[in-house]
Amino acid sequence: MSDYRSVSGRAIIAVGELAIRGIESVNVRLRLRAIGAQLRQGETSVSVEAYRDILELQRIGLYSDSVRKLAWELILLSMEKERTDNIVAVLLKWPPIETQLFLRQLAVVKLSGWSWDPAAMAPLATPNAPSLSRSVSNRTSRYAMLVQSFRNIIWAVLSAKPDLIHEIFDAGYFALLQTDHILTQHTHDLSPEVTFKVFFEHLSDDQNLSTDDDWPRKLKISEHFFIKFLEGAPRDQLEGVIEYILDSIHQASDTTSEVRASKQTRDHPCVPYLSLATRLLVEQPVARKVLVDRGIFRTLEHVWFAERDGAEDSQADLRQICSNMISVLVKRRTFPDLLLTLRDTQTDWFADMFKYVTDSRYSSNRIKGSFYNTVLSARRDPCSTEIQFKMWQLILGELDDSEEERLWARLIALPRNEMQENLRDLITSKTLQCPLKFTLTENKLRTRSNSLFRLLLAILSQNPSILHDIMDIRAFALLVVAPYEDTGELNLDHALAAFFGSPSLDSTDHHFRLSLPATAFAEYLRCLGIAQLRPVVLYMLDALQAFMLGSTALPTVTVYQETLASCVQPYLRFLFRLIHHHQPLSDIFMQSGVIEVLEGMWVSWGLRPANAAQSESSTALSLSCLMIVGALSLYHNLVHRAISSKLGDCLLEVRLRQKGGKYHQIVRYDNEMSHIGGIGSMAGLEAPILDLVLKVVDSKMSSSLDSQVHLSQFENLLDILS
Repeated sequence: MSDYRSVSGRAIIAVGELAIRGIESVNVRLRLRAIGAQLRQGETSVSVEAYRDILELQRIGLYSDSVRKLAWELILLSMEKERTDNIVAVLLKWPPIETQLFLRQLAVVKLSGWSWDPAAMAPLATPNAPSLSRSVSNRTSRYAMLVQSFRNIIWAVLSAKPDLIHEIFDAGYFALLQTDHILTQHTHDLSPEVTFKVFFEHLSDDQNLSTDDDWPRKLKISEHFFIKFLEGAPRDQLEGVIEYILDSIHQASDTTSEVRASKQTRDHPCVPYLSLATRLLVEQPVARKVLVDRGIFRTLEHVWFAERDGAEDSQADLRQICSNMISVLVKRRTFPDLLLTLRDTQTDWFADMFKYVTDSRYSSNRIKGSFYNTVLSARRDPCSTEIQFKMWQLILGELDDSEEERLWARLIALPRNEMQENLRDLITSKTLQCPLKFTLTENKLRTRSNSLFRLLLAILSQNPSILHDIMDIRAFALLVVAPYEDTGELNLDHALAAFFGSPSLDSTDHHFRLSLPATAFAEYLRCLGIAQLRPVVLYMLDALQAFMLGSTALPTVTVYQETLASCVQPYLRFLFRLIHHHQPLSDIFMQSGVIEVLEGMWVSWGLRPANAAQSESSTALSLSCLMIVGALSLYHNLVHRAISSKLGDCLLEVRLRQKGGKYHQIVRYDNEMSHIGGIGSMAGLEAPILDLVLKVVDSKMSSSLDSQVHLSQFENLLDILS
């Protein structure tokens, strides 16, 4: 005879036979009570055999309600203690039909609110509509432990024998089991529309929108279980779930902000649907194919452009979600050519998403780089003219938004020849418009121009050969003059004349600052070799000679006596910018006779009769020459030259005019020396150079010492300069 501690031993060997009911005796009750005592006392040594007895005695139709009630109480007690390993061990050894019967009953117990009710376990004859309500105990620890144990049991069986689960639960019913809803009136005829709705509402609870394109939001256990279930679900059920998801996304994307506010939730109703769709795309090949075939990306485009009056925040959330989805798919390499496909088939959406992703602080540099590469590759891919036009617009849009650093970071990552091709497209389009012309506003053109020249300055500071390979001096000079249609008919001298006559060289700035385009051109020249620079040097000196003599011998220079300063100052300012802290160019100009030209200009201006306004202009020109002398003195000893030529007298003349206070418009060096400088390396202008030169002149003007003493002072001070 079987020992009372092992009721399920030899005495219950014929499982399912009606004769087994005769064992509802003291032995059975004692056995269940003993097991219950062990569980309540927290003992961990309850044997597998004891669990086999418990599970046997709960079987419907074989034991009395009182015995089955005791057995179910122990099952639930064990689940409260989260001791499910032995339950799973028994279930996996049972015949499949017995395991399925238990799981169906366990599901009903869960849906009934974890209360054992024999009547509730019997299917209703009439398939009435279910009445669903939220479990009132979903905040209790008991409820949480029961749910966790339920999931542990289901997961173990689903992992080991998925067919057992798929044969008894369809997708809708399984989804319902993942929620905290209970059935107040039970039926197994729950429609998918009802159960899916309940499931996705459950997912939306306490779900926060992730701002990271990795979408690291912790996957809800219920969502994880449902995805696992769909992995082996029949194809028709998988397709049904996906159809429901896509339809719901369309409907939810049009939800107004008022509806959203009434639900008192921060996230848009689309979030749970899009989240699950993303997981399916990434993790399940079969589901991925179904989603793509059913138009998931067209659905996302609809979400992106959904119009909802007064729901700007809501739309921003949707765009964040959609861009996150695409970013996840790109990062995981789920679709290797996804961005290329979107660019060529859904161009407007791709273009809008490009601007959103590249501007977003939440997007990683890797994702931004992927979008950039897709845009930049349009020129080499067999794209339509319209697509290339739109991609070019995106590149120019970076200039419009003053994002030249971001653009350069992407360009420099390209192969050199491809990078130079893209740069050439920007540079040779003189109006900075796309190849298909359209009208730009003056402000937009100026913004693009400045962004482009900042981009060129960045290139020159890192690798000037990139630009030297694709454009010569003539081309760069004409670029500064843009908009200017380069027909190739102008030679270098004409291009330089156009440059010096352009508004980019402001002759009224007293601080020797150059405009951004002129600064870029100066840096371009400073990076060239001596042989390439010599034609520019000779042109500038010839032009200054022509201005000095009032000659028209140089065909590209026209002299207007009444506007001499405005004509000459651009050359002087640009000359200073070239030689300042740049010995090679300083040497070239010295060898080419720049001092002789400056002396001649000083003498010429000093003798020319002029009214007050012209005298003021002459003084301004003299001061410009003085700046050039100071810059030259950094690398060349000008002491003897200053004493033995007109240079010293010219310096004195400049100082006399300033000390007289007659021309107060001329910038005062003692007050504004700190402002001399400007853009880029101009900020390093050595202000003391001018100050010391002026002190030399003051000393010469006021000294009563003999010429030898004066010469010694002059030499010492200028030695400091050099």
